[in-house]
Amino acid sequence: MTSLRFFRRSNLMDVKANYYKLLIATDADQVGEWPQVEGFYDYSHPIDGDAYQKFDFRSDLLSIPSLDNFRLKDDAKRTDVIGNVFLTERAGLFVSDKLLRILGAFGVEISLPLEAMIHHREEVFRRSFLFFSEAVHALDFPKSVFEVNDVFPTDYSDTPLQFPDFDAYKAKWKEVVNGEGTNIIHPLRLVLKERVHLFRAPSAPDLLASEELKDKLEEEEITGLAFNDIDFEVVIQQDGTN
Repeated sequence: MTSLRFFRRSNLMDVKANYYKLLIATDADQVGEWPQVEGFYDYSHPIDGDAYQKFDFRSDLLSIPSLDNFRLKDDAKRTDVIGNVFLTERAGLFVSDKLLRILGAFGVEISLPLEAMIHHREEVFRRSFLFFSEAVHALDFPKSVFEVNDVFPTDYSDTPLQFPDFDAYKAKWKEVVNGEGTNIIHPLRLVLKERVHLFRAPSAPDLLASEELKDKLEEEEITGLAFNDIDFEVVIQQDGTN
């Protein structure tokens, strides 16, 4: 008797999704004096300000500088996200417990939450420092499209680039940034294998937030954040059988 085997055809569809750049706010009405944190509370201890820049573009934390010696300017506001001159959004965020709970409810993947103490006038308050890893696992590299362009000024290339995997992307990225000029690899189309509400694309400076997360943060009046439109497409693979 001949046995019959049935195979289900793939019905994955690429569905366009709205994402936004998540930025640290700088306007005075929202944050008071900017940058809110520009120096340290106690200068009697050895301080290596450059150590904080090592967070940028890292996928792990092998060496953690002190996070308990920051001073908030007197006229700065204690927002949910604290802006500073030491770390950019691409490295991570100093966030309140309220924001931390919201991110957890949206399933945001956080590599390592660290406690940070910030001195303001005669008081000390706490924030959590969140480090965001590159969302390598969520990206479909063969379907995503990139290009090489110059930062100053923006001069887009005519040749779209696609990579079979992250290793190939990383090799090209090293070639581009180590070459002459100020070239970077810029996404044209990012394809996500799953919905991710807050992520950092590999080797890119921007944190990207889903429209759903953006709406929730605005609804809950989370302070210290701003959102900008992106100039590339993000799509999510979804099962089209339903």
